[in-house]
Amino acid sequence: MEIKWNKRFVFIIALLLLTLRTSIAQEGVMLLTSGWKFRKANTIEKWLPATVPGNIYSDLLANKLIPDPYVGCNNSKLKWVDECDWEYQTQFTINSDMFLRSETELEFKGLDTYAKVYLNDSLILTADNMFRSWKVNCSNYVKNGGNFLKIIFKSAQKQVEEQATKLPYRLPGGDWAYIRKPAYNFGWDWAPTLKTCGIWKKVYLRTKPDFYIENFYFKIAELNESKADIEAIFEVNSPKKQQISVEIIDNNSRTSIIEQKADVQKGKTQIQTKFKISNPKLWWPNGMGSQYQYSLSCRVLNRDGKLIVIDKLLGLRKLEIVTKPDSIGSSFYIKVNNKPLFSKGANIVPPNSLISAVRDNEWIALAENAQRCNMNMLRVWGGGIYPPDAFYEACSKKGILVWQDFMFACSMYPWDSLFLKNVRLEATEQVQRLRGFPCVALWCGNNEIDEGWHNWGWIKQVDTIQNATKSIWSGYNSLFNELLPTIVKNYDPEKFYWPSSPQFGWGRKESMKSGDSHYWGVWWGLEPFSVFKTKIPRFMSEYGFQGFPDARTVLSFSKDGKTFPDSLELLSHQKHPVGYQTISKYMQYTGFYPKTLEDTIYFSQVVQSIGYRTAIESHRVSMPYCMGTLYWQMNDCWPAVSWSGIDFYGRWKAVQYTIRDVYRPILISLNINNEEIAANTVSDNQTPTEGELKVLVYNTNGDILKRWINPAIVKPNISAQILKVANEFNIADSSNTFVYAEFESKDGEQFNTYSFYCKQGNLKLIDPEIKVKMDSENNLILACNHPAFYVQLSSTLPSFNVDNNYFNMLPEKEYRVKMTGGDFKDLVIKSMWDYSKK
Repeated sequence: MEIKWNKRFVFIIALLLLTLRTSIAQEGVMLLTSGWKFRKANTIEKWLPATVPGNIYSDLLANKLIPDPYVGCNNSKLKWVDECDWEYQTQFTINSDMFLRSETELEFKGLDTYAKVYLNDSLILTADNMFRSWKVNCSNYVKNGGNFLKIIFKSAQKQVEEQATKLPYRLPGGDWAYIRKPAYNFGWDWAPTLKTCGIWKKVYLRTKPDFYIENFYFKIAELNESKADIEAIFEVNSPKKQQISVEIIDNNSRTSIIEQKADVQKGKTQIQTKFKISNPKLWWPNGMGSQYQYSLSCRVLNRDGKLIVIDKLLGLRKLEIVTKPDSIGSSFYIKVNNKPLFSKGANIVPPNSLISAVRDNEWIALAENAQRCNMNMLRVWGGGIYPPDAFYEACSKKGILVWQDFMFACSMYPWDSLFLKNVRLEATEQVQRLRGFPCVALWCGNNEIDEGWHNWGWIKQVDTIQNATKSIWSGYNSLFNELLPTIVKNYDPEKFYWPSSPQFGWGRKESMKSGDSHYWGVWWGLEPFSVFKTKIPRFMSEYGFQGFPDARTVLSFSKDGKTFPDSLELLSHQKHPVGYQTISKYMQYTGFYPKTLEDTIYFSQVVQSIGYRTAIESHRVSMPYCMGTLYWQMNDCWPAVSWSGIDFYGRWKAVQYTIRDVYRPILISLNINNEEIAANTVSDNQTPTEGELKVLVYNTNGDILKRWINPAIVKPNISAQILKVANEFNIADSSNTFVYAEFESKDGEQFNTYSFYCKQGNLKLIDPEIKVKMDSENNLILACNHPAFYVQLSSTLPSFNVDNNYFNMLPEKEYRVKMTGGDFKDLVIKSMWDYSKK
C-alpha cells in the first residue's frame, strides 16, 4: 500500500474519538421505541401495550387476543386481522431546546405498509412502501414538553382492492403486485397468509446538523495484482461555501493514505477523493481464498472545527457475470478476480413471516450456515424482503456472494407514474445501501415474471381485453428493462443487471441452453430424480423437493399425533396444494412405504436428500457447461413442511447434511449401469490434489465383493473421469449390493459417495448392530457390524444438536459425532433398517 506517515496521527485519533463523541451528543438523537400502544382504528376500544419494532400479530398475541398463528390451524382463523385498520400511538417529552433550535426530523426506518403519521394531531407523513425508510421535517410540529405521535395503518388488502380498481382488468399474478409489500405475506406454497402491519423498524427523532455527509461509498476504479485505484465518493451538505480537509486512514496499519483539501458550496457538493493501494490483498468467495477487507476511515474536517468520521470496510475484488454466446446458446457464470467460479448455494426466504421479530443474529446465521455447508452464494429471492446490513456484513465476512433480487415476484406489476416513482425511490435507496458490500454479485429485476408472462398462460388471461396485452408488457419493460437497470447503472455501475430469473423456465428447450434456469419438472412435473442427470442448464438457480422438518418441530405445530390426510394441523402447515400427495408419490418411487408419522418424517427427509444429491452431483459433474446450482430453499419463514434444508427453528434436515457433503471442494460421483462403473471427480481447488482412490463393491452384509485401489490426482477446478471399469454385477438382481467410492488426499482428508443398484427402499437390509460410546471430549463414537444407511441421531430435548447426522456407516470404521445440548441417556439411534423392518 502506498502511504505517507502522518506524524500527527496519534494525536488525531485521540482528538477524533473525543470530537466524534461530542458531535454525536450535540447532534441530538432520541430513540422512540417505548411507550407505544395500539388498538383497532376508528374505535373506542381500550389501548393496549405494543412493541416497537413490531407488528399487529405479535402485539395481539402478546395481549392474548389471538392464538399463536404458528400452531395448529390457528393461521386460518386470523383473516379478520388483515381486514382491519389499526392505530398506534406514543408520547415523548422534549426537555431541551436542542430540538427546537435546529431543523428536526422524524425518521422511520420501516413502516408496514400504508400509514398516516400524525404529530400533535397534524398529518406529517403518508407512507406507502414497506421497503423504504422515511424522513420528514417536523420542525413546525414538535414542541417543548409533551408530544403526541400517532400512526394509522390501513389494511393492506383494502389498499389492494382500491389500487386494483385503477385498471379495467386484474393484473395476472397476485394481489401483492398492487402494493409495495413482501409478496410472501399474501401466502405462498411454503408460507402462511399474514398480511402484517405495524412499525417494523426503529423510529428516531433527531436534529439535523448543518454540516453532514450522505451516501458515502468506495468505488473500485481499477484493480489488478499490482495496484487498486479507489475513489471515496460522498456528498457534503454545508451551510456555507468553505474549504474542507479530507483524510483517508488505514486503521489496520494506523497510517494516513491520503490527505487533501476540497472546496464545497452551500448546500450539497459531491466529493471524489482518489487514492491508490499497492499490491492489494484481494477478497475471494468462500473456498477460493481469504475474505480480506481493508478497515478504512474517512475523516472530514471543516473550517469551524466540525469533524465527521466514517468507518468503512473495503473488500477488493473484480467480479464479472459472463454471458457469452456459444455454439449451444449462451453461458452464464461468475468470474472473480479473473477466475471462473462454480456457484454453490441456495435460495433464501425471510426468516419469519412476522419479519419485525427477526433479529440480526438470525440473518447472520444464514451466512454462517452457508459457509458451514461449503457454499459460496445465496440468492435473496424477490418475493421477500431486503435483508439488513448485518446479513451482507456476514456474507462479506464469510465469503458468500449474494444474488440480489429486487422485490418483485410472480406477478405483472402496475406501471403508472406514481408506482414507478415509488419504486425508483425504493430501488435507489437499496442500491446505494448495498453497493459497498463485496459480497453483492449482481442485481436481478424479478423472480419468474418474464417466465409467467410467456409460459404460464398469463397472456391468455388478458388477450381478449383491448390493448391490455400490449400495455402490460410495455409496463413490464418500463420497470424491468428501463427503470431498474438505469438505477443500477447510475448508482452501482460495476454490477451486472439481469432482468428476470429464470431467463427461460422448465418446459422450454432454451432453458437448458442459455442463461439461468428454474427446473420444476421434478416435483411439479412428477418427473423422477434421474431427470436431473439429463436436464442440465448453464446455471440452475432454482429446483427442489419438499421434506418434513425435525420431529420436534412437527410436534410444535401438530399435536394430534395423526398423519396426512387425517391431520388438519398437518394440512394447515403444508401450503402446497398437493404437497403431501407429491411427497408420497416420490417415497413410493424410491421404495418407501411409511406407516406412521414418524416413518413419514424420516423417509421424506431421506427422499429429499436423494433428490438434492442427484441434482447437485449432476450439475457439478457437468461443469464447465453448467456453472452454478442454487437449490430451493435453505430456510423457512414458519414451522412447516417445505423445500427447506433448515427448518424454522434452525434444525437441519437430513438434506442439509447431504448438501454440506456434496458442496465440499472435492466431489466424487459414481455412475453405474449394465456395462460399467465410472467414477468422476470435481474439484473447486486451485491446485492439484494427490491421493488414493478406492472403489469398493459391498453386499449389505458388509462383505467386499470387488475392489479397485489406485493412486490418483484430482485436477483443479475441473470435472474429470478418474476411473472406468467393467461392471460384473447384474443390476436387476442386486438389491443387496452397492458401490462405495472414496478419495483420500495425502493430508488425510476423505471424500466419499455411495451408489446403489436398486431403489434404496428395495435394499435387503440387515440389522447394522450400531454401537455407540462417548470419549473424554463428549464426542459420540459410533461403529457397526453391517452397513447402515441414513443413520439418524435424535433426542426429544429441544436444544439437542449434532455436527453430523443421516450419514451412512460401514463396518470396520469409526464415526465421530459432536453432540451439544443433549443427554447420552436420551439419545436415540436409528437407521433405514429400523424404519424399513416394520
